[in-house]
Amino acid sequence: MPRRRPANPLDKLTFGQAAPRLLIAAVGKAHGDVMEALRQLGAGEAELESAGIALLQVGLVWPLSPLLAELAETAEAVLVVEEKAAVAEALLKQHLYNVPEARRPVVIGKEDEEGRPLLP
Repeated sequence: MPRRRPANPLDKLTFGQAAPRLLIAAVGKAHGDVMEALRQLGAGEAELESAGIALLQVGLVWPLSPLLAELAETAEAVLVVEEKAAVAEALLKQHLYNVPEARRPVVIGKEDEEGRPLLP
């Protein structure tokens, strides 16, 4: 059963499919930084979408965004980009804890999948 979304969501899917291979979840100001980085790399929205990449702008980190939780459960991997503490990343990992391993995406952000620093 699909989750019920609020009437006025604070989060929005900037581009990408509803079931991406890679979901980039950018929190707050980090969304603009990610967009600029993609622009500097010359990666257009159409190219990214065809590669199975989606970008989600997360407006509020707590409680966990229902849209982030829903999209993460369909993705192979999630890259969480947040400026300060890894709040959304930790909440997402907690949410996905009981998802069967075969369906659980890799969640990276402040740390990679092996716990090594990735995005300071």
